[in-house]
Amino acid sequence: MNPRPSVALLVYGLDRPLAGISRYTRELVEALAMLPDSADLVLLDTGNSEALANANGLRRISLHGCNRLPGLITLGSVLIPLWIQHSRCHIIHDPTGVTPFLFGAGPAHTVVTIHDTFA
Repeated sequence: MNPRPSVALLVYGLDRPLAGISRYTRELVEALAMLPDSADLVLLDTGNSEALANANGLRRISLHGCNRLPGLITLGSVLIPLWIQHSRCHIIHDPTGVTPFLFGAGPAHTVVTIHDTFA
């Protein structure tokens, strides 16, 4: 029997009033957590997702120094690939659109949500 895949979800903006990306991310986490026999979901937390993780029985990894976009884009580009390599995560979902990460996502596949596009 194959183990369930591990999916990391980059959780950004929950330390501020919910709007845009943070609202989308919160609702996505809650919907994924309700799926029966879903993948093992891990929150890569840039700030204040502890209540969301606890309410949905999810593991949370804190990305210190990444709670604002400059830190997420620079420091996150180092921390995220290191964590993925260590954890053997299968997929990382980035609802913030900051990927591709500077050093890639290691062996994990990357899913990116692009919220707004215009010419």
